[in-house]
Amino acid sequence: MRKLKVYSIASFAVTSLAVVLVAALGQTAQSQNDRAAQARLSPQQVESLQYAGIPVAVPTEVPPGFEATSLDVTPVVSDDAFSGGYVIVYRHVEADTGNQTCFEVEAAMGGFGGPVPEHQAIALLPAFAQPLEDMEDYTYQLFWSDGGNELEGFPEPILFSDWIRGDRAYYRVASLTLDAPDCTRIAPETANQILASLQYLE
Repeated sequence: MRKLKVYSIASFAVTSLAVVLVAALGQTAQSQNDRAAQARLSPQQVESLQYAGIPVAVPTEVPPGFEATSLDVTPVVSDDAFSGGYVIVYRHVEADTGNQTCFEVEAAMGGFGGPVPEHQAIALLPAFAQPLEDMEDYTYQLFWSDGGNELEGFPEPILFSDWIRGDRAYYRVASLTLDAPDCTRIAPETANQILASLQYLE
């Protein structure tokens, strides 16, 4: 006499849940790898960025020819509200002339302020952007100067967005805020496209 096989609903549910969890974890890893590739970051660069101790936002739309050439990562200190963050420097070098164009993707915990350049436009925001505390009606801006504005403190071309509030930190796209005498600034339209494309690695 053949014995009927009895399948436990509980064991089936556990097995199904395990399959779903494995698939979800695989999808998360795949998404992180995809976003890192879109940001043109190596596995070593991704690992370095995670030492910051905050969610890592990277550009998923990088203009052609740009590569992430350097990182500066400062781990967050638990007893210092304004400590920690990172800067990713992207650089494009024209093969025929050697001319360079640079921009930066930055993350920080706070401590912002200072003058802004004379030109501005509404910033295109990443999906994770949140309203600023006590400034819910404020519209994030992108600022830039073509240089020659010594009175306002911008003798050289410069560009930066407002610091965009995310889940735990603030993020922005900038160009020529660092000491890069051999670089030219990206266009505001390009900066806005990069800013809107920011996504968390995980």
